[in-house]
Amino acid sequence: VPTDEAFAALPPATWAALQADTVALNRLVQDYIVNMVIQPGGFGLLKQVTPLHGRLTLAPDGKSVTTAYGVTAHIAGPAIDAANGVIYPLDAILWRPVPETTAR
Repeated sequence: VPTDEAFAALPPATWAALQADTVALNRLVQDYIVNMVIQPGGFGLLKQVTPLHGRLTLAPDGKSVTTAYGVTAHIAGPAIDAANGVIYPLDAILWRPVPETTAR
């Protein structure tokens, strides 16, 4: 998941808009949830994982992830064991492209 610093790096208007749009925020969170436990040390052994939305490619050195859209985030600290899995802090937000809309 993104660290507080990753969220703090967002432009204030972007963060405010994201907080106001619960659908977009929910989809963003789902981009980080995978249906498996990846223990520390095993992160670099996998090539790809599939979160609830999208696909993540894991770096062979186990230090970063890249989305199918080419956005990369680096592991920003030690893994955190949780009751239902393992949390990896990331230094960036894994944005997906925003669909273009046409004005009417």
